[in-house]
Amino acid sequence: MGDESKRTTPVSGHNYAKKPVADEEDLVDKLLRQTGCSDQNFAVQECMFEHRDWRKCQDSVRAMKECMAAYEARKKLLETSSTAQ
Repeated sequence: MGDESKRTTPVSGHNYAKKPVADEEDLVDKLLRQTGCSDQNFAVQECMFEHRDWRKCQDSVRAMKECMAAYEARKKLLETSSTAQ
């Protein structure tokens, strides 16, 4: 067996030396912020953390679903109006 202390690449083949930058925004958070539904998403997450049961979080899930539907409707309206010009 060789001297493992000299190994430069981890056994798994992954290099974990690069640490994530704290200032980088999570892609999911960025996309949710763009939709305007961040608060609703946070409410669903809080509810799930507290209850660990989707059935007890239906109000939060419904609010998130309605927010996303409103976002999609606004997005579609903007796309339609921009192609009509």
